[in-house]
Amino acid sequence: MATTLKGDKGFTDLIKEDGVSKSDSRIEAIGAVDEAWSALGFARAVASIPEHKAIILHMQNDLHLLMSQLAGNKKAQSGKNTFDDSHTEWLEEIIDDIKTKIVMPKAFIVSGDTLAGAALALARSIVRRAERRVVSVVEQYPYTDPTLIKYLNRLSEACFFLELAQNA
Repeated sequence: MATTLKGDKGFTDLIKEDGVSKSDSRIEAIGAVDEAWSALGFARAVASIPEHKAIILHMQNDLHLLMSQLAGNKKAQSGKNTFDDSHTEWLEEIIDDIKTKIVMPKAFIVSGDTLAGAALALARSIVRRAERRVVSVVEQYPYTDPTLIKYLNRLSEACFFLELAQNA
C-alpha cells in the first residue's frame, strides 16, 4: 500500500516529528500558507503583465521555503536558514517599485475590476489568514522565527499593490 493511513486518524508528520495532530497550529499554518501559494498560482496564471508573473512566481517559491521552515526544516543543505530577512527586503523593493508606477486610489477599492486584480485580492486575504496562523505558531512555539510573520505581512501588502497595478 502506498499510503501511511495516518491522515485517516487525524495525524500527519513534520520534519523529524511523527504523529502530529492535524489540528496542531503548525499544520494549520502550513495549510494556510499552502492556500496562499495556490491562490498566488491562480493570480500568476491570469496576470496580464509579464513582469508581475515573474514576481508572483518568486513569491510562490518564497512560500515554499516558508512552509519548509514551518515544517521544521530550519536549514537548507548549505547550512543557511531557509528563510531570512532578505526575502522581506526583496518584497519591500517590489512594493516601492510598484508604488512609483501607480496612482493610489482616493477611496476604498472593491475588488473585481479585472480577473487578475480579483485573483490578487483573494490571494491577499488568504495571505492575511496565513499570517494570523503563523502568529499563533510563533506564540506557541518560541523557536519559530518571527521573520516569517514580517514576510507574510509584506506579502499581503505586495498583493494589494500588484492588484492596483493589474487594475490600472
